[in-house]
Amino acid sequence: MQTTIRSLTATLALALFGLTTLTASSALAAKPIPATFKCSKADIAKTKCAGPNDCLYPHPTDKTAFIHCSVNPDGETGTPALKTCPDSLVWNDNIKRCDFRD
Repeated sequence: MQTTIRSLTATLALALFGLTTLTASSALAAKPIPATFKCSKADIAKTKCAGPNDCLYPHPTDKTAFIHCSVNPDGETGTPALKTCPDSLVWNDNIKRCDFRD
């Protein structure tokens, strides 16, 4: 019971910020990151992906997903990770968060 409550609390906290990690159930719906996608070296050099809105990119074909890059140990390149928005929300790249559909 305690584990379930902690898991639910973590999920709700992520939903409040409009972010959730890819889960097994959402993996079926989310489209994979295109093989041609590369994390922006310019963004990494400028921000080091340190801020909450840094290194976040829209998924090119799935409005319910976005890509979050984390800086590799070399400090110049990044590794993309697929993230999904909570149900009924879509990625809004203008505000860098999941938002209600227009």
